[in-house]
Amino acid sequence: MDWHSSNRQDEFYFTSVDPETMRDTGFLDMLMDGATVERNALTATKTAATVPFYSQLPEGNYWMRLYSRSTLGDDVATLCLGTFMPSVPARTVEYAMSTGSANLYSLLHLLEEQLLPYPLSLAAGTQSIAKAVELAQECGLATHADSSASVLQSTATFDAGTSYMEVVNWLLDYAGFRSVDIDPQGAALMRRYYDPALDQPAYTLTDDGAAAFAPQVTHEMDEFAVPNRLVALCSNQEQTLTAVVDNDDPANRYSIPSRGRVIATAAEIEQIDSQEALEAWAASQLYSKTSAVESVTITTPYQPWDINDAVRIEYKAAGLDFTGTVVSKSMALTPGMPTSTRLRRFVRF
Repeated sequence: MDWHSSNRQDEFYFTSVDPETMRDTGFLDMLMDGATVERNALTATKTAATVPFYSQLPEGNYWMRLYSRSTLGDDVATLCLGTFMPSVPARTVEYAMSTGSANLYSLLHLLEEQLLPYPLSLAAGTQSIAKAVELAQECGLATHADSSASVLQSTATFDAGTSYMEVVNWLLDYAGFRSVDIDPQGAALMRRYYDPALDQPAYTLTDDGAAAFAPQVTHEMDEFAVPNRLVALCSNQEQTLTAVVDNDDPANRYSIPSRGRVIATAAEIEQIDSQEALEAWAASQLYSKTSAVESVTITTPYQPWDINDAVRIEYKAAGLDFTGTVVSKSMALTPGMPTSTRLRRFVRF
């Protein structure tokens, strides 16, 4: 499918989904107007949608699955755009007409809604990813997980009332995985973390004759609060230690000499072996914080990228050549499926 073509015809429809089997059970006769689908790597549940409607939604316990069907000549592409739990907090009725807005929630809310009924203790030797999969499945989620040999090196305990989401993401982080994601069919994704900045871009858009992005692009980089001093503290029953490290490199644009002022931040660690070890830890913490977040937001027709993909934008007319990771995308369910995408990267000088 040529997703750049203006001659493509797009239509959208919902099916009802059985929460037990996760299978489509039929089409929903739902008239909608101006729906949007959001993907955001920085939120816990990753996916959401809002669907203004002017027809009655059926009653009952079901989930909703959203599809698009795109046609260009003889080329037809059907995409699943997400599986959701619907909620209609309010509607307006006028004779036989019903209007309102349905909020469609990611199935990862199943992990947020479920709380530990009692303290959970995971012994040393517990396989972290296998346990994360087990907990997700307890909440009714199908799972797709990368393999991992990660095991806990010491006992981990979680208090009663802790959400399953928090426990699952702790286990994923321990194993070097990303936080849990969700695929369009509604299965929980547990993927090993890698830095997309180390990859070649999966997609490249240029402002040539077939430009696939709108000419108005938002470019952001806020360097105002990048620190050049870190105050580190280690305080426990055995000792209290402090360390101060400065970025005093005149060649660095964020250093104290370059800026002419101190911008301090603080960090704490519960246990450290010595004053020298604390100073080394503080230096590593300051280095990790000595960067600025640079982002670009573009508007395109539908593109097949997803959050965490690397994308390059070559906007020669604006002198902008930017490669970043997709952190969010918002797609309108209208012809062309216009999508606002935010790309981000961390910049050091």
